[in-house]
Amino acid sequence: MRSLKRESAVEVFRFDGWTVRSKMSGGWKVEGPVGVFTLHEQGSGRWRFVFGNASKGNQRRQTLCADGLREVVQKAGTILFGQGSSENTESEGAFQVKDLMDQALDAANGEPYHRSTLKKHGGYFVAWCKKNRIQFWNDLKPEHLEAYAKFHLARGRTRKTVLHYL
Repeated sequence: MRSLKRESAVEVFRFDGWTVRSKMSGGWKVEGPVGVFTLHEQGSGRWRFVFGNASKGNQRRQTLCADGLREVVQKAGTILFGQGSSENTESEGAFQVKDLMDQALDAANGEPYHRSTLKKHGGYFVAWCKKNRIQFWNDLKPEHLEAYAKFHLARGRTRKTVLHYL
């Protein structure tokens, strides 16, 4: 006799070369010609995709805004695998951390010493973001800034120096 708890209707959608299956955990498994990732709806048009494996150190997570399943699959495919047009990511405000730091440095006024200090500290932050696989500004969260501060404190920097870096 089969259990009714295990029986559930699995929804399957196919579009643009992608196969999307509903999972029992409430998410969606997306399989395509170039890779596999999962989607989770967070409510009112916000979606989170997860790609890779945390145990292998190549996991990538990002939150997107999209009106439907088709749109979020296209956006995630563009971000992860470079498929489709990249104009969707630009309209999302997906600015790279390095580009924003460079723009802030260009906009900064002040003495040459102050500008070189800003460039040095900005370089530290960009290198830390790269090491922790944070590429886009909208991926950055307060927890990341706390981890960045803890990183410098663990290296023996004083609180004043860490605040200066931030």
